[in-house]
Amino acid sequence: MSLEEFKSKKIRVFRNGDIFTPGKKLVVSTRVYRNFEQVMNAQGTTERPMAMLELTHLAHHSLKRKSNPARSQFLHTLSDEISLVNGAVRRVYNLSNGTPVHSLDDLQDGGLYVATGGEWFRRVPYMVAPTETAVAPPITPGGRERRRTSVRWGGGANVRARFGISRIGDEGKKEKERERGIFGPTSKAYRVVVFQNGEAADPGMKVILNYRNCRTYEQLLRNLTDLLRINVRKLYDAETGHRITNLRQLRDGQNLVAASTEPFKKIAYPIQDLVAAEKEKATKVVEEDVPRVITVFPNGDQYHIGWTITITRRKFPTLQRLFDHLNATVSLVSGRIHKLYTLEGHCIASTDELTQGKSYVAVSGNDHFIRTSYNLNAPLPVHAGPHGLGGQTRVTEHMAGIRK
Repeated sequence: MSLEEFKSKKIRVFRNGDIFTPGKKLVVSTRVYRNFEQVMNAQGTTERPMAMLELTHLAHHSLKRKSNPARSQFLHTLSDEISLVNGAVRRVYNLSNGTPVHSLDDLQDGGLYVATGGEWFRRVPYMVAPTETAVAPPITPGGRERRRTSVRWGGGANVRARFGISRIGDEGKKEKERERGIFGPTSKAYRVVVFQNGEAADPGMKVILNYRNCRTYEQLLRNLTDLLRINVRKLYDAETGHRITNLRQLRDGQNLVAASTEPFKKIAYPIQDLVAAEKEKATKVVEEDVPRVITVFPNGDQYHIGWTITITRRKFPTLQRLFDHLNATVSLVSGRIHKLYTLEGHCIASTDELTQGKSYVAVSGNDHFIRTSYNLNAPLPVHAGPHGLGGQTRVTEHMAGIRK
């Protein structure tokens, strides 16, 4: 036995299909692991491979060393370290080319691997640092000299084409730029309508996209999957049919079509113009809900200065709401307010009849409207003349003689 067989190897193992976990770092050595996996004999009991038995026998008699009873199987220990959702680890694949690993000798120092529970290897972009490399297993094509090929993460057109791995160079920067979010903590949200692909009777679902639920394109697809109850993997523009591949292609008020893996189905979707509808609604609210300032006097009180109230449809949709506000704010000697009159004696039936800058009289109970002059203590307006002291010097005899 040589010292190379006892040399430790540092590897990183990912869960199959998990693109959010950076993987588990492990140190592999024959001093720690007895073999790659347990072998089941015909009776169903666990036994060790014949090659390993011969190797242990040779080591016992030639080196006079006893095998370490604390050593365990690699897959058994990996199951405890990785904790797959679907059970124990049954297979291990090389990340660079997807080939299965059958023994500890196939593991390379610094290699990247994927652990599965028996299912096939999933080719997704795992969280690999740019400084790490995916080491391919040694190959001996046609009896050539054994060589070890080191492939940079995302390097090589054939690797990118087979496994969907992006470059770290200029294309990696473009990919990172494309995944940069379009929303900030204080950015304005987007309002979009999402239809299911090929569903003509679908009225569409209105969705608000903001900083919390749309930071990346993948997060948007996951949120739409939860909302629509389908596996959303593609997004299309409902008007043009063009596929949307990043957040930069989204816009406020857009109509989208969510699809799984099938292509876009061109049918008559009920397109909605959210931006125009919102502008029309805002314009209508501004036109219809203009604040009006009025003054209310107690019935028959000529010297009261009155109460100033701002009337809006949202605040006082009915006249009873206005009466409740007046009764909670002021209290008349004759009781609660039940009627509102103009100074001319016309009874107000709704808040729409209230006019900006006008004065009204509040009447309580069964009292009758008292027609009189209100707010007698109000200061009289002074009209300034063209000359000093409000123009009053023009009419005095003394000033008239001086001016002559």
